[in-house]
Amino acid sequence: MGARREVRPWLDAVVWVHARKEVGRQRLVARGVDTDNFIDDWMAQENTFLDDQRPWEIADLLVAGELGQPSRNG
Repeated sequence: MGARREVRPWLDAVVWVHARKEVGRQRLVARGVDTDNFIDDWMAQENTFLDDQRPWEIADLLVAGELGQPSRNG
């Protein structure tokens, strides 16, 4: 997974596209590709990764993935 602590020494740059968790989930559901169970399982794993790794804190570039500004704090 990109921006993991273990791979950061080999990365030239990290770009973080910020969107609230609920917006990300809505976008996954709107695609209509995955089941609700798959999305829930994937998001649980993703949220654990994000809580632990906090890639936005080391990002070289922050991009707003929805209206509003990204924040390094959340």
